[in-house]
Amino acid sequence: GAIAGRGLEIAWVSSETDAFFLHIQGSGRLVFPDGSSTHVLYAGKNNRAYVPLGRVMRDRGMLEPDNVNMRSIRQCLLENPDKCTALFDTNPSYVFFREASQGPIGAMGRPLTPWVSTAVDRRTLPHGGLVFAVLPLPDASGKPGIPFYGLTLPQDTGGAIKGQRIDLFCGSSDQAAHTAGYLDAKGAVYVLVKK
Repeated sequence: GAIAGRGLEIAWVSSETDAFFLHIQGSGRLVFPDGSSTHVLYAGKNNRAYVPLGRVMRDRGMLEPDNVNMRSIRQCLLENPDKCTALFDTNPSYVFFREASQGPIGAMGRPLTPWVSTAVDRRTLPHGGLVFAVLPLPDASGKPGIPFYGLTLPQDTGGAIKGQRIDLFCGSSDQAAHTAGYLDAKGAVYVLVKK
């Protein structure tokens, strides 16, 4: 009851799974029954360590080690609704959101650009640089196979983005959701510097 009656709620969601993935993504768009929508952006967190749900599900034998991605996690949750709350509770990290007219906004305070903006660990790759990325994007079946070559900009961070892991922002279309849902492949990045 700590926030009861204070009007701090942005919206009520119909899916606990969608709410959980919104916390992982750190920002998103809420679509209301009347068709209107609003952006919700990262506004802070409770500073508890992020525990990846995919790793928990893999360690419990719920997912195959070589098939841990957003799509397989969602499917497993759909098939095991009685286990969802207990699984979600394995991650003590909690994200708070604020409403906004545009988004998503990266850690640099700028809007993210699909197929250009990346989230990185700033200890590994600083923000504001220019990076050439080479990686395989998932095909229609979800297998890595479509070559991606492009200039990218490190503009964001994330609780799961540690070390040499890089997250490419794919946008908000159905195709972007498909790509992001399966995107988990080794690639190469080249930091461009002045000679």
